Amino acid sequence: MTCMKRGGIRPGAFVYNVVIGGLCKEKKMKDAEKLFDEMVDRRVTPSLITYNTLIDGYCKVGLLEETFNIRERMQVENVEPNIITFNSLLYGLCQAQGMEEAHRVLKEMEAYGFAPDRFTYTTRIDGLFKSGNVDTSVALSEEANGLEHLRQLAKKKIFKAIFLASKSYFLRFG
Repeated sequence: MTCMKRGGIRPGAFVYNVVIGGLCKEKKMKDAEKLFDEMVDRRVTPSLITYNTLIDGYCKVGLLEETFNIRERMQVENVEPNIITFNSLLYGLCQAQGMEEAHRVLKEMEAYGFAPDRFTYTTRIDGLFKSGNVDTSVALSEEANGLEHLRQLAKKKIFKAIFLASKSYFLRFG
């Protein structure tokens, strides 16, 4: 970044996101936050990727207050969350055994129209198990397995329909 700045090259959101992502992976959250602030000061608009990267980084080091500060900033800036945003928040909360708050985030996720995916289920199952709620963890695991079976069945039906449609097309127009 320093070389770019010295050379008169103005880094864009992509460059900032890559460097912020690297800092987060190295658990250098203070440096990532400073770079985020610099990004904003230089009038480079943070994207959903920027916010998700910071949320994920803070969650992975257990700094939940900072995580939710970033989420709040997203809301102020009218940046819509995606499934990655919610899964990162759920991961952080489940690691900290904040299952009530995780349930609230899950409900918010569903209110945004996102259905739980494999990561969502795995994270919640792990969190419930670690917090001593084994029965609910097992029940959720069974629910997830049932949903996965339904997804696989739906995929098979879709592929079969595509195959039959293409076979019919080739027989007709050959």
